[in-house]
Amino acid sequence: VVTVEAFVGLLFIAVTTGLAFARFSRSRARLRFSRVATIEPWHGFPTLTFRVANVRQNSLVDGRIRASLAMDDKSIEGRAMRWVVPLPLVRDQSITFQLMWTVMHRIDQHSPLHGLSRTELERRHAEILVAFQGIDEILLAPVHFRCTYGIGDLRFEEQFRDMVRMDGPDSLCLDFSRFDETEPIDPPARPLSSDEC
Repeated sequence: VVTVEAFVGLLFIAVTTGLAFARFSRSRARLRFSRVATIEPWHGFPTLTFRVANVRQNSLVDGRIRASLAMDDKSIEGRAMRWVVPLPLVRDQSITFQLMWTVMHRIDQHSPLHGLSRTELERRHAEILVAFQGIDEILLAPVHFRCTYGIGDLRFEEQFRDMVRMDGPDSLCLDFSRFDETEPIDPPARPLSSDEC
């Protein structure tokens, strides 16, 4: 009986220690995605844009983001299915992710979003699927996070507000109170004609 009690006691301590270590050493994804995504111009192209912030105390290394468009589709044979296609990003990885990341997908003739209006996206129940993965530089553990933007979360003809704020002549900071804020896109200035000069 004493031998069984000793064996069970040691086994209980070992299992409890292992469970506690596994529970408290897990790397939690503490990322903040913007509540909305915008369709705003960038280098002459409409661009799907959203923000990601790292709210952890430590940096993430080898951060990677993937985005996909999911929407209803029907084949030429008439079979309905849920279609998921990747959205190529302007920059899909970061060597070190410390503060904020502005993720962009250019909507050109090669984009799955090209030529799709808001009405068409709503009719096909479209949504943007986003997945992040990285490595915690302290624990060296993988970090995963995902987010979804529905059509109601897309802001057409709006842009994110600038987060950079001057705190002094040589001091710049990021104002995270503007993280989710958008504003209407100002129409570009019309060039003057020769008669108006």
